[in-house]
Amino acid sequence: MKTKVYDKAAWHLDGGESLHSVLTHFSFMMAWLSKNSLLSAEGKEIEELGVDDSISLHSRMLTEKGNAFMEKYCDKFIGATAEYSALMDEALKTV
Repeated sequence: MKTKVYDKAAWHLDGGESLHSVLTHFSFMMAWLSKNSLLSAEGKEIEELGVDDSISLHSRMLTEKGNAFMEKYCDKFIGATAEYSALMDEALKTV
């Protein structure tokens, strides 16, 4: 199966977002995915290493349900941070 990249820090940085904003987004996403048991073993390993400016969120990092969520909602939650948590929790119920 080909790896699908959903989001990359570089895309945000190249778009002019601040490093702080980008790291906040990816830290939130990794924590939210972990809390909802959507990370694969590879994703858990990446989470343990920590978020930096080289992170990319891709299909190998996620469980089947995690990939289903990203396929359906990635565009809606691109750049999401903590204020989106409740909306994402509700959206997850539809996957």
